[in-house]
Formats: sequence, structure tokens, C-alpha cells
Amino acid sequence: MKDNFTLFVILISLYISLGYGELFSQTNDLIYKDGVISDRINFPMNFGILGGINSIKSNAYIPLFPNNDDCGAFTSGIGNGIFAGINFGIEFYNSNIIADLRIVNETRPAALEETSSCFEVLSPLDDKYYPLLRDHSYTVDFSYLAVDLGIKLRLFKLTSELTGIELLGKIPIYTRIGFESGEALFSKTYLNKEEITSPEGVSFPNTNSTSNIVEEGEYDETISSESINFSLGAEFQIFKNVWLGPEFTYRYELAQSIEKFDWDMQILRFGVNLSVDLNKKDKIDLPTEEKNDTIIPEPIVDNKPKSKEYNNLGSFLFNEIDFTETIVTQTYPILPYIFFDSTSSKIRNAYNIQNSNFNETQLENSTLDIYYNVINVIASRMLKNPNSKITLIGNTDGIELLTNQERVELAKSRAMEVSKIFQSFGIDSKRLKIEIRDTPKLPTSDKYNEGLEENRRVDIETNDLSLLEPVLHSDFFEFSLNKKLFFMSQIKNLEDIESISFNLSHISNKIYFESIDKIDNKVIYHKVNESILNNISALIENGVNSINANVRINYKDGEVESKNFSIPITKQKSAFEVGRLNLIVFDFDKSTISESNKNMIREFIASSIYDNSNTTITGSTDLLGEKEYNKTLSLQRANEVANYIKQVNPNYKINEIRGLGADKILFDNDTPEGRFYCRTVLVEVKTPIKSLE
Repeated sequence: MKDNFTLFVILISLYISLGYGELFSQTNDLIYKDGVISDRINFPMNFGILGGINSIKSNAYIPLFPNNDDCGAFTSGIGNGIFAGINFGIEFYNSNIIADLRIVNETRPAALEETSSCFEVLSPLDDKYYPLLRDHSYTVDFSYLAVDLGIKLRLFKLTSELTGIELLGKIPIYTRIGFESGEALFSKTYLNKEEITSPEGVSFPNTNSTSNIVEEGEYDETISSESINFSLGAEFQIFKNVWLGPEFTYRYELAQSIEKFDWDMQILRFGVNLSVDLNKKDKIDLPTEEKNDTIIPEPIVDNKPKSKEYNNLGSFLFNEIDFTETIVTQTYPILPYIFFDSTSSKIRNAYNIQNSNFNETQLENSTLDIYYNVINVIASRMLKNPNSKITLIGNTDGIELLTNQERVELAKSRAMEVSKIFQSFGIDSKRLKIEIRDTPKLPTSDKYNEGLEENRRVDIETNDLSLLEPVLHSDFFEFSLNKKLFFMSQIKNLEDIESISFNLSHISNKIYFESIDKIDNKVIYHKVNESILNNISALIENGVNSINANVRINYKDGEVESKNFSIPITKQKSAFEVGRLNLIVFDFDKSTISESNKNMIREFIASSIYDNSNTTITGSTDLLGEKEYNKTLSLQRANEVANYIKQVNPNYKINEIRGLGADKILFDNDTPEGRFYCRTVLVEVKTPIKSLE
């Protein structure tokens, strides 16, 4: 393959030499045709630089141990790299077909991972034999010099010239196909590592550590590859003769990258090309010869009807935006379950893993946002408390694989996946105990498909209750509309109106937009959607006291009427401070309160409920089950919490206890976590601010 690469470079050199020779052998005689002078240059050129990022999928068969695949092999992996280079093009057929040469330096890293359990070892903790579970990783660092010769086709512009459809010529998209040959000239190192994950206490005898380097070094063979590249891009002119173009490329490998192993790399690239047109001459307009025939133009008659004069915006009114500001302290419960897709042990993309610079206090005031950071929260608390330990219990739904042994392996791999994530925070594996179950100890009923989804999970258990305490957000501001924002007007010429649009903004911040197409009443009274509340609260906190409104009326005859308004914002401070306890997350069809939650209720009572506080307790459920049963269940949950509060202090006043059932769905019931967070009780306490001073 090295000979192929050398031959390809020689052919490219001939290509450049012939291109320049043909170009500069052309005469620059001026040609006069149809009143225009232009240069006779048949082959314009372009030159540019390009660069970008790539995503590399490796498909391979590499034994976990050199020359021995008894324990398995690395088969696939993903890597990300960068590339940069130059390109040179010779243009044909009115610059719609380009012979394009690219010389690129590209990094092509790869990371392959595998798990093995090919023999058993004696555990020093209980003198029993267990499968030795090891995580294997094989990483390489390749840096290629590649030459790519291709044809670039400005398809839409070419079609425009052939068909005469001018609109197609304005579409800047092009396609490209190229043949690439490259060689790893700058870097070709590799590292094969293994790490023991189970059982606890076992280490490699040569290192007294759970980690071991199997082999590392630099390949001593020639590493080269050949491929076909398929590209789709666009070109935008930013200066005279200067073009900027984004481009996607799929690289399909033809020849094996590494001769020692069965290994190929399929690459998806995204890059940007900055190019300059060379030797393109501007056209010069000259006056055409005068003709003797004199044409007397016919008089132009304007038959266009005069537009109507409209005035419908003079009577438009907006009421002011009136808000109440309330100080709120709220607890957000930790749901210690990590859910998985069917037959999968890969953690879902919804979970946010941030194993550095994580700060719990910077989480949004959002239940689900906090849940998707649950691993970050628990791991950061474990780092602060080095004596804490957790148990990770892998579960299946009991039917997602055919045999019990297959499900045991799946449950184990799920628990191991979560364990690896905790270890990535620097938490010792000895603090992470692994247990396996076919179904959870507290399963959701499997008569629902949703129940099966909820049972595919890893439970996080601990004796250290501080690890699972709710996330607390103290003394933040909440805003509520005292009255809805509306606009009102009396409309004339109703039959002439196509639509009315309303746009609310502040400087460059877009707050609200709505367009109304159906107008069937001359007196318009329209309430603005309450989504304005979320968009304007940040402005209120920054002291903004008015926003801009624009009303636009589009008429059927093409006329437009537009007017700007200023809407004042008034803010009132609530006489109450609100505390919310959101920590009761119930298991399916349960209303009992766990000991950990009882402890949290006691802490909340001590800090948030006073003799003159008004307390409301609201229970809710998910959508599973019958409506009336769910309403009864939600009321039972609310009463359980109320009774426990009365046990702690019989003098506390509870103003209202209610069960909503599924009448008001708090979270998305299409996800297992959304359904769990619907099985909750909210304790809301309003206390007069003066009593707190």
C-alpha cells in the first residue's frame, strides 16, 4: 500500500504541472462579443485552505491479549479527531465542474472497549471463587498525510444553465466525489490496558493495582489506507473572489488501515473551506453600435387600482403587565433509579455526566433537570464524604431476554456501567458494591408496558442518607401574573384582513410572538399566552420596567399596517414566603412513607412551618390505572403525609388536604422517570413575611 501511496502522489504532481501548463499557455487576447469584452481563459482556478472535525467509527477484530483471542476481542469503537489542509482546483464548463485536489493532515484516534470474564479468581474477602470481570481498552493515535483527487459538481448552477431556470442557479449547494490515499507518517502509537472491576480486593500481582498495561508502543509496519469520499457542501461569497463553504464528507474505506489486524475506519467529517478564485477577469461593458431604426415607445398606462387607506391601529390597547414576586424555598427529591432501554446496558443520552467542576447549587430549579444530574449529585456528595458507600443493584424487567442467565448478565452489565461512571469521578471501586436481581425489590406491575420500562433499571441504595437528601434551592424569586395580559381593538374593514401578528420584545430579546389568521369579530379581545411568564421573569429580576410591543396587520391586497407600543411592567412583593416540600416519591401503587422520607419531613417541619403558617398538602399519581382509583390513591398519599406531620406536632395547622389523581399531570408520562415523579405529595407552606423577621 505504501507503493500505491507513492504512485498516487506522483500522479498528483503531474496533475498540477499539466494544470498550470495548460492554464498559462492560454493567450489573454481580448474578445469582443455582444458589447462585452472578456479574457479568453479556458481554465480558471481556485486555491484554498480547509479544516474541521471528524467522527471515526472503527470496526475491527483485535484480540484482547496479543496473539490470543480466547478471552475475546475488541470489535468496535468511536474516536474524534481534526483535520486541516490545502486544496487546489481547475474549473471547467463555466466553473460548474471542478477538478479538485486536496492535501490534508488528519488525526484519526480510536478507542475500543470490551469486557471479559473468561476465568474465575479467589476473592480475598470471603475465600470464594467469582468470575474475574475486567474492562479492556485499546486506544490508538494515528496522524495521516492524505492526498485526495476528486471531481466537484455545482449541480444546481449547471442545471440552471442547461434548462434556463435562473432560480436554480442561486442555490449554492455542490456535491463532490474523490479518491483518497494516505499514510500514517506523523503518529501511529497504541495502548492496550485492562482494569479489574470485580470481585473487590483482587489486583494484578505484578502491579498490586487493579489496572495493568497489556502492551503499548508504536506500530512498526506501514499503515496506509485508500478510500472513496462523498461530500455535500455549500459556497457563500464573503468578498470579491473569496468564498466560504461548510461541507459534510463521508469517507468509505476501500483498503484495510492496519495490515496486522482486521480493521477499517469509516469517517464522517464536517469542515469549512475558505477559497480564492484565481485569474478570473471582470467583464467590461462597452457601448453597442447605434442602429438606424428608431423605436417610439408606446405610452405606459397604469391600470393598477389605487390601494385603500387603512387605519385600524389607532384604537389598539394593551393592559399593563402586573406581577407578584414571591420568595420561595423548595426541595427537589432524588429518585435513585437509573433507567435503561430494553436489552441495553448503555446509559441513556438523557443523563448528564459531568465528572469535573460540577456544582450542585448551580442546577436549574427543575425537577427533571435535577434528576438527569442524579449521578453527578450523588458522586459529588461521595467525594465530600470519603467514608460513604453505595450499592448498585442491576435489574431487568424479567422478560426482555429469553433465559435467566442472559438476564443476569444484562443486569450485571447495567450495574457495571453505572459503576464505571462513578469511578470516572475518582471514586474507588471498593466503595461501589454490585448486586444483581432479575426484577427490582419493589417492581412496577408488569401488566403495563410502562411497568416493564420502569423495571429496567439500576437502583442506588445506601445507609448514608445524606447522599440521597433532596436538592435544596433557597430564597429564589418566583413570579406570577396578577392579571392576564391582553390586547383589545375595534376593527374596520374586517373582510380585508389576512392576519394580525403580535410581537413582544426587549432590545434584542424575543419574548412572545403570535399570529392570528382567523378574525371573525370586529371587536378583538385576545389574551396573551402565559408562556410570557417564563420569558420575562429574567428581565424583571434585572430591573426592566417596560417591554416593546409591535402589532402588524396584513391585508389581502398586500398592504401592511404596523405600530409600536410600550407596555409598562409593575411588580408587587408577596406578603408571604413560600416553602415547598417535594420530596415524597412513592413506588408504584404505594402510599407508605419510607423512613428516609420521614426524616426529611421532620427537618422540613423544623425549618419551614410556623404557628401562623398556612399549609396545603396535595397528592398526585401517574396515568397508569383507573382514574377513580388513582384519585383515591393520591388522597391516601396526602393523608399519610398529613398524619405524620400531626404526629410530629399536633398543633400544626393544615388548611387543606387534597388528591388530584391524574387530573393534573406534573411530568411527561412517556418516560419512567416522569411517571415516578408524578407519584408524589407536595407540601406547600405559606408564612407571613413579618413573622419571619
